[in-house]
Amino acid sequence: TIPGNAIVLYFVATDTGGPYACGDSMVYTYSGLVQTGDLKKDVATALNRLFSIGTQNVGNLRNSLYQSKLKVERIVYKKYDQTLTVYLTGNFVKPKTDCDQLRYREQVWATIRQFSGIKRIIVWLDDGNLLGDKLSARDR
Repeated sequence: TIPGNAIVLYFVATDTGGPYACGDSMVYTYSGLVQTGDLKKDVATALNRLFSIGTQNVGNLRNSLYQSKLKVERIVYKKYDQTLTVYLTGNFVKPKTDCDQLRYREQVWATIRQFSGIKRIIVWLDDGNLLGDKLSARDR
């Protein structure tokens, strides 16, 4: 059984008729780690574990992040408005399809949203671009 204070990672069950990306569902898996109660540390742990999985599939679930080699550089949390800003460093590889770009975003945001006290999520890449903008921008 998964402990109540587990750190989970989100992956995509494709083509399930779900509300995400292209009719997909988000499914969590237990990371084997538990929360420490330190929000910034726990978010960094979850994201670093998520980004370290270098395979396209985890069992029967899709991992749209598998080509990127990112890690958390730092996290800033503003408790007064519950904004969590994540600064990532490393190599971002944009997924080729619109569906995988949406899945990528959902995996990252769902993994962050598991932690209470977060209303707004901002994710920066070390090239000075927002991750969400890079995922939604059309290639020229």
